[in-house]
Amino acid sequence: MALLAYTIRIIGLKLLAITIVSIIIYSMVSAYISLTLVGLYTININPEPEDLEILSIYSGVALTPLTGLVERSIVDKARSIHGVVYAWSEVTIPSLVNNTPLVIRGVDEEWIKARKYKIIDGNGLDIESLNRAWLGIKVAEILKVNIGDIIVVKPIFTRVEAILIVSGVIEAGPPYDYEILVPITVGYIMRGLNNPSVVRIAYDPETTNATYIMTSLGFKPRLPAEATRLISALIYKEYIDVKADHVSLHEAYISRLGVPRELIIATAVLIVFTISLLALTPAWLIVSSRRFSFRVLIDQGASIISIKATLVAIGAPIVLLSTISGYILASSLKPVIVLGYPIEPSFNIWIFLAHIMAYPLLYIIGLVLGDIS
Repeated sequence: MALLAYTIRIIGLKLLAITIVSIIIYSMVSAYISLTLVGLYTININPEPEDLEILSIYSGVALTPLTGLVERSIVDKARSIHGVVYAWSEVTIPSLVNNTPLVIRGVDEEWIKARKYKIIDGNGLDIESLNRAWLGIKVAEILKVNIGDIIVVKPIFTRVEAILIVSGVIEAGPPYDYEILVPITVGYIMRGLNNPSVVRIAYDPETTNATYIMTSLGFKPRLPAEATRLISALIYKEYIDVKADHVSLHEAYISRLGVPRELIIATAVLIVFTISLLALTPAWLIVSSRRFSFRVLIDQGASIISIKATLVAIGAPIVLLSTISGYILASSLKPVIVLGYPIEPSFNIWIFLAHIMAYPLLYIIGLVLGDIS
């Protein structure tokens, strides 16, 4: 006990504070980077169900859900199926808007009927207004424009440069809050093709279900060779049917590129262990800056093993708590924005375990390997 108290006095509050602050910063940085990487699977580009369930049909052959195309005829077929209340088309166009990368989404009249959106400022959507745009509430915060202002849109698919007038700011939930909405006719012109990127079908779950709808549309289920792992997304012929799990949608596309979710998590864990090597620094700082005092303890009869064991007993709990604090702080940082969509650093058990194992372990290794004699 006397050795413990004397060792704490030797280390001093200054070095303890340096250790705490350093580990918190290292942990926060590694958690933010790794959780953001894993967060690629959490970008939600599907609307949340309201009163009805929503079935979204994407291309099963495109490399991304934003760049694929589906047949327009699906909408008309879907409307004739018993239990389907609404069916509409949407076309997505990744673009530069006032030199900011965002997504333009063309919507039709059925979308206006089906979605309960709230007008925050200006006017509601008008499909007949071909020179106007409506900003999702989050996009309005990014662009910082007012009603009546002009925005310049440069689609990546075509050389058509559109000049649109901001007519309103709306709140319709994800993904629409992070996008700019235009009439679907304008969207087709920007896209350069007359096919939608996604067809959405709102149906009464007490009357029908997604499997029945897909079968009625003539799509027979098959197991795709390209998608190595799907949770609730199913491939029907050349289409991907996504009911609610947006994580599965990203798995369907990213896995096709040979990057399964497990590989992304493994990469994130490797990032954690790489950055956690910095935990050796405060350990070596304590050992090197207090070597003379430790030598005095050894001369007084204390063994090197007992001194190092005391240092571990003091430092390990502090490093563990500091690591957890940094991890928690990382989740409160401003998210990375990709095409207007936020990648929120959310809790991941593997990333968390990597943190609470790596930082204390490497700190202990730094103490144990440090020369105090």
